[in-house]
Amino acid sequence: MKAKKLDELTNLNHFGSCPKCGTNWCAGRIFDALRPQKWCADKSDEELKAWIADHYSPPYSFSRLISIEIPEFYDGVWEYACPDCKARFPRFKEAQHDGKVQAH
Repeated sequence: MKAKKLDELTNLNHFGSCPKCGTNWCAGRIFDALRPQKWCADKSDEELKAWIADHYSPPYSFSRLISIEIPEFYDGVWEYACPDCKARFPRFKEAQHDGKVQAH
């Protein structure tokens, strides 16, 4: 089955709150998680922030949102799930699944 080209992403804030249950998905700043680790002990705050900027994307935070891949349909994240209420949210505005295009 040839997959439809999916260009348009949904506007889902990975660091916001679940639209269904309201749970906050932000799991904290990457800097705060890395600062106490032993391999960071010899880095200044500025050096660690520069390292994070080179290896991560803004807003430099972790998300609790679960990424779901369905390899039969798309090589990458297909949809997301809330870790608390398990509600699923499409990654794309149109998602093809089981040979059908579903608009979300």
